[in-house]
This record gives sequence, C-alpha cells and structure tokens, in this order.
Amino acid sequence: MPVNLVTVTNVPRDTQTNPNAQFLNGSGKAAGNWFGTPAGSLAISNINRFARFVFDTTTENLNNASTGVRRFYHLYGQYAFLNGTHQIHKGVDLRSLRSNARVLSAHQGFIARRTDLGAVIIRNTDANVSHVYAHMSNLTANNSVGLFTVLGNQSNVGLGQNGVAHLHYEVRSGTSTTDLGSPLNHNFTGNVNPYAHMVRVIGHIGFSI
Repeated sequence: MPVNLVTVTNVPRDTQTNPNAQFLNGSGKAAGNWFGTPAGSLAISNINRFARFVFDTTTENLNNASTGVRRFYHLYGQYAFLNGTHQIHKGVDLRSLRSNARVLSAHQGFIARRTDLGAVIIRNTDANVSHVYAHMSNLTANNSVGLFTVLGNQSNVGLGQNGVAHLHYEVRSGTSTTDLGSPLNHNFTGNVNPYAHMVRVIGHIGFSI
C-alpha cells in the first residue's frame, strides 16, 4: 500500500533533516509551512514542555550551552532525503546538553518491558497506549511508574559506540511492546502521533514553559 505523504517547508532544523521534508499524512502536519498551521506550532510547544519536564530543566536554561536541551532534532514522520531515500521515524528525539542527564517520566503506569535498546515501555491502561522512552542507561528497577520517576540516564545505548546520546520517545497504541524496529521499515502500524501524548499528563498538573 502506498504511503501518503505531505511536503512541509520550514521544518525546524536538526542534525538529520533539511528545511523541506515529506511527512506521513498522519504525522499531525499539513502541507506548507510548518509554522503556518496550528498543528505545527502546537507540536513545537508540546515538545518544549515535554523536554523541560523529562530533563528537569528550567525555562531559563533550555538553551544554555552547557546545561540546556536541544529540544528537537528528529521529529515524528517520514523524511525524504536529498539522495532520494526515505526514512520513517516513529517518535521524537530529544537531547539534553548535560552529559548523562537524568530522564524523568512524564507518564504514569507500569513497565511492561525493558529492551536492549535502553528502553522502558510504560503501559497506561487508562489511555490504552504504551509510552516508549529509549536509549537510556541505568534503567529503573521500578515496575510502577509515576510522574517524576527517574527512568534512567540519557545515553547512546543501542546506537553503537559513535551514536549521539539522546532520548527517543514514541507512543504505541494498545498493548504493543515490540522493539523499536528498523527505521527503514515503511510501516507505522501500532504507532500514533506522539505530540499530544507528550503533555497529556503534565498538562493536567498545570505544567507549562
């Protein structure tokens, strides 16, 4: 089945994309200028709030050269690269500039699985989704997770020795607890748009930037 794509311009710059990219039709973005639609602006707002929370970072030092967060550098969707290849990215990558930064949970539930990609998969039965936090070291031994639970430390686990340390976050529908899988597999089955889920819980406690 062909993948339905939309072309988006002025995509927030990062290490792996160019300013013009194609995204899956269900990625929460419409064709045209990224910031020209409410969905695009809302996605960035949610990423900012989530990054500040999970890395326990104050507003003032979000962009601090030594302690801040590179809040987004690989977004959810399918990218079209200049060489003609495509890559699916099933979540959002975030990076703290603090070495081995702690990663706090922005969700509640129980840990359904831990993987060799440094991931914990948090099952939330109320929302019928699973939250994946990946590429961490020192994974928590807790089976029950609440807001502010330390899940681990930002690292490059599962990325190889030369991989850039970061946190990968994605959302699975239902009880899906499979591994992250190949990014070249053009299949979003089981994955859902993560932007609203990033702040679904912390928004209820009045957390904002």
